[in-house]
Amino acid sequence: MPSSNREIPYAVAVATPRDTRELTPAMPNADGNPETEWSEPRRRDWLASRLAAKRAATRLASQLRPHAREDVLIETALTSHGSTTVRARRVGGRTATRVLSFPLDLSISISHSEGHALAAAAPHPARVGVDLEREGQVDPAHAHYFLSPLEQRQHESRSLTELWALKESAWKALGCDESTPFRDLELIADVAGGMSAARLGNMVLPMTAEVSRPWPGWIAAVVVIKGVGE
Repeated sequence: MPSSNREIPYAVAVATPRDTRELTPAMPNADGNPETEWSEPRRRDWLASRLAAKRAATRLASQLRPHAREDVLIETALTSHGSTTVRARRVGGRTATRVLSFPLDLSISISHSEGHALAAAAPHPARVGVDLEREGQVDPAHAHYFLSPLEQRQHESRSLTELWALKESAWKALGCDESTPFRDLELIADVAGGMSAARLGNMVLPMTAEVSRPWPGWIAAVVVIKGVGE
């Protein structure tokens, strides 16, 4: 499901367990070497994430170069902290023994759960973040832990799962780590109730956000933030 706005083009894609049923690539570990002892749920999540990232990057590349037939490779690696870095490369040519490829200057974010995955891609210097959640899994008693008073007033029409997913997406887009609590990041609504900006410290950054339900009972959030320091 590709999407764009007037300022920042971006593309979104999903993958399901059915999509990855026949895929059996070697799995990476934190230092990039193959690892064969992955659990089946973890393997399905990884495969779905990789496939969704490839779909999103390919769709965006096609948007940016509409007359070209894009062939995109996805490179993923696990960091020592367990997070995943994702990069895309455009294939320039193939031989029997070699693939000639070039890096695509894209921001790519992925999220996965139960073999389902969501991914989005945007061209640098924009930054993208995504989150995929099961509806209804956020306890209302925990709202004050991650929502500011302003957010609770401005976003009463959204479910807590939607707000959690949107904040997680913005947190990823800004490259935040565990030292940045969710309450330090604030999502600001426009007069129509849509998400218009993210505030982190003394920075207020324009953003585009969307929430969808790709499957019954699931919430998918995407946040695209214009490049910091442009």
